[in-house]
Parts: sequence; C-alpha cells; structure tokens
Amino acid sequence: MERIDSYTKGVGFEKFMAELFRKAGYIVEHNVVLTGRSGVKHQIDLLVTYKTPIMDFRVLVECKNWDKPVNKDVVMKVYNEVQDLGLDKGVIVTQSYATPDATIFAKSVGIEIIDGARLNELTKTLGIETTTEEAVGEIYYFPTDTECLQKIIKKETVQYKVYYYPLYMFKLKTTRTVKRGLFRIEKYVVEEEHLVFIDAVKGHSIKFTDKQILFKDQVPVKLSNEELAIYKYIVKAKMVNVDQVAGHFGISVTKARRILEGLVSKNLIEPTRIGKKKHYTLKSLLTLYGPIEENIQLQKHKSIEGIELRPRLSVAELIKIVEATTNSKIEDYKLVYYPITMIVQDNKKILVDTYICKQMKHIEEIIDIIK
Repeated sequence: MERIDSYTKGVGFEKFMAELFRKAGYIVEHNVVLTGRSGVKHQIDLLVTYKTPIMDFRVLVECKNWDKPVNKDVVMKVYNEVQDLGLDKGVIVTQSYATPDATIFAKSVGIEIIDGARLNELTKTLGIETTTEEAVGEIYYFPTDTECLQKIIKKETVQYKVYYYPLYMFKLKTTRTVKRGLFRIEKYVVEEEHLVFIDAVKGHSIKFTDKQILFKDQVPVKLSNEELAIYKYIVKAKMVNVDQVAGHFGISVTKARRILEGLVSKNLIEPTRIGKKKHYTLKSLLTLYGPIEENIQLQKHKSIEGIELRPRLSVAELIKIVEATTNSKIEDYKLVYYPITMIVQDNKKILVDTYICKQMKHIEEIIDIIK
C-alpha cells in the first residue's frame, strides 16, 4: 500500500516539474534511461535541455516528493550520475528540505537543491498551480470526425454542443512465459507493453471497437488493505475458495467469506461451484491494448472547440486496481479526452461519438454528467 501511494505521488510530481521547466522555456524529457561512460545505465527523472546558438546545456533533475528531508546520499547519487553521463549540471527538487550535510556537500560539488520554499516561489512566478499531486503532464485528444459533425449540424432545427470526455490512459508492462522448441523445450519470459483506458468520471473500464466506444464494468475505486491483498492473491492463483484464503492469510473462515463476497459485490470476482464447494474466479475487468502507435490515434490539440469535462476520480486509487488486476507495474499515465457531441432536436437528446461518427447507446449516465 505504501509503495503504490509513494510511486503514484512520485510520478505526478515528476510530471508537474516537467510542466514547470517547459513553461520556463526548457526542452524536457521525462523518465529517460541513459548509458554512462562506465557502461552503466541510469534512469533519470527529467533530462532538461537549454539550447543556445553555440551549445546545448543539459541538466539532470532528480525529483523527490518526500515529507522527509533529502540527505547526503541522494546528493552523492546525483553527482555520480552527472559525472558518469557527462552532463552539465545536476538539480534535486524536493517538496521538503535538505539536511545540513546534504546542503554543504551539494555546494561543494556543484549540485543545486530546490527545496519546498523555493519551489513555491517558482510556481507562483510562472503561474502554475501547486495542487498537482496527481498531475498528468501533457494532455491528449482523440481526433473529431469534423466532416461527420458538419453533416449532422447542417439541419436548422438542430442544437448541439461538443464535449470532451476525460479518460485515464495507463501504460504498463506485463510479462508472460512462452515455451519454444520441439525436442528441447525452453521457457522464455516475454515483456509486453499495453495500454488500459478508464473513464475518469465514473470509473468504467473502456473498450474500443470499430463501431463505438463502450463503457464497460465499473472499476471499484476504493479497496481496503485486506481486500487489495486478497484480490492480488486471487489474480495470481486464478481460482480460490474460502478455506484457501483463510489459511493463506491466517484469518477466520467467516472473515475470509465476508471479504470475498465484498469483492464479488465490487465486480472484481465471481463465484462458481465445483461440486459442493463454492470457488471464486476473476472477472474480465480491463481491456489491454498494444502500443499506442498501432491501436489508438491521439493528438495534442482539439480538432474542434468544445467543453472539457473535469476528471472526478483519483489516479492513485485507480493505479492500485489496474496494477493488481493486470499483475504488472504502471510506467506512465495520461489524461486523454474523447469527443462526444450532444444534439438536441425536437426536445430529444442524442449523443454522437464524434471520433467514429456513431450514435451512442446507453447514454443516460453520460447525459446526466454533461447536462
């Protein structure tokens, strides 16, 4: 629980800092892996570049969204990375402060520390909101079929509004074991990249077809520590019964049954009978997509002006469910907007998916959100 929360806050803080440096006029790369002179690979939070007519000035930025102070070990790590990578400068940004030893050592080796107080001043100077614990960096949009929209609104009796519906797009890595060979069977672990989309207002898992966007089962936003632990156990085991859960976690059969039935009510698992005994298996909750270049077309600007609906759900809570369901680690997430047009004709409201130009079904919940 602690690990996931700190990871989520860390990614959000990195994206917030990326936005701050971009607004200050720098070129920013997030979550970069570079190979040093030693041959060792270094994963760095931000690579910030300032271009001049004569040369490029490259800066390593380490982001620490900590409550505790930054110590000398962090400074030494950044200094060693800067030296090995041959960069021009190292900067540590923290929401808290640095210990006296860290401050002295940083000055002696030319590492700059931006503490919480100075960070607040910078954000005010650049006009950036500081409430960005769950910042999502750059925002993307699905393109709008403008020709389709023009045909629809040509009728004089039609009133319409274009809305951009918020979805969270999670990028994750999964692993699977494959077997190769005819006579000598060898096992290999294969890494695969996937995307998962979740409705950022109601929490429905999203499935795209060539005909329409589908708002599928609702993803539970809140799970207790016990529910999350048992759900992860079921993800790995595939099928369990009450006795197995009680024995594995050292809890009573009554408590195990209560938690399992709670996961059933939250649409994460489903009961099935094998003989006289009830077992619990996973429900197919999320749709996984391949790399973005192959499956989903996104752009950094709107095709047509419209109203952006605000996300209502916490990214941090959704990350726990997505990681548990897919048994993987989320590498990145973004906010993406999907174009939906509400048409009013003869007092009747119709929703049109203006990405693929299709009338939408099961629209009562969406109309309730956007009206």
